[in-house]
Amino acid sequence: MSRKNILFVALVLITVVLFILMVATPKRPQEREQVEVVAPSVNVYRVSADSSPALVRAQGTVEPLRKIDIVSRVSGIITDVSDDFHNGEFFEVGATLVSLEQADYEIALTRARAQLAESERQLAQEQGQSRQAQREWRDLGNDEANALALRKPQLEAARANVAAQQANVRQAELNLERTEIKAPFNMQMAEKFVELGQYVSPGQKIAHVYSTDSLQVRVPLTDRQVRLINLPSRHQDDFSVPTVITGVYGGRVHTWNGELKRVEASLNVASQTVYAVIEVSDLISIDTDTMLPVGLFVEVGIQGEVIEGAISMPRDALKPGNVIYVLRDGSLQFVEAELLQSSPTSVLVIADLMDGDAVITDQMPYAVPGMAVKIKGE
Repeated sequence: MSRKNILFVALVLITVVLFILMVATPKRPQEREQVEVVAPSVNVYRVSADSSPALVRAQGTVEPLRKIDIVSRVSGIITDVSDDFHNGEFFEVGATLVSLEQADYEIALTRARAQLAESERQLAQEQGQSRQAQREWRDLGNDEANALALRKPQLEAARANVAAQQANVRQAELNLERTEIKAPFNMQMAEKFVELGQYVSPGQKIAHVYSTDSLQVRVPLTDRQVRLINLPSRHQDDFSVPTVITGVYGGRVHTWNGELKRVEASLNVASQTVYAVIEVSDLISIDTDTMLPVGLFVEVGIQGEVIEGAISMPRDALKPGNVIYVLRDGSLQFVEAELLQSSPTSVLVIADLMDGDAVITDQMPYAVPGMAVKIKGE
């Protein structure tokens, strides 16, 4: 065998041996890299189990508590109007708004007084004749006289005539007084309907006004909100619940004090809410000396009852489905809650929570019970 063939055979043998060794030798398993699970860090709110009064929030519009149309009781031409007889002006009770021409009513009063004087003269004359008839009847020695003989019917007629003339005088005086149309209470004029020189008739509107002694705010309350307020089951003269009213006017936030005085008789059929009426007696704001304007949209905070077990917390702590995420012993737990009240920043709930519990306020879309969680900064 030639040298060349020997080398070729040797090379083939070596290759076969190496292949057999590679196949026969077991592969060492590849070591997996250990991945450390990192618990997410979250922000929490520490629960305070102290019960505090609920603050029920509602919204409404300021309205007059008392609003009327002032009308003329008599007819005549307007001869004078107040310098303040304009829309938006304020008047104190008894202030004269407009005056009507008085000449006709002064004449009528003079005539009524003259007729009264004449009726009084006739009564005095009839009284004298009645006494004279009694003396004459007694002097004749007759028995008791009848009423006609003693002129009693004539006397009663004279007395009735005096009473009628007195009523006519009083009516004439009233008509004269009514030529001056005055403010029936402290008020603000919303709209006027007459001007100087205009003729008005009885019943004609002079102005539309509302009282400035107090205003009101009607706010709708849900069944859940009614539960938080101590409303009486029947009428109570002294019923009152403190309220705080806030509104933006003139680019500033103002605050007024009010009182919940009553609840309207029936539910709103469409919304199933009941309207509570808040009365505001002090119309000047407690912080900026601004008068509460009619028509202002306001928020009302009504002092509610202390609900045993109710807990206030940030709104972000209550997750969809009224569930609260609580961190206990380093793991996440789900706690169901009953929502009593909510606002843009907070909620009032009843839940199985303990004082000092760490309630998670962060959003955790993939949260599952039992997952490891840690508090930021700890």
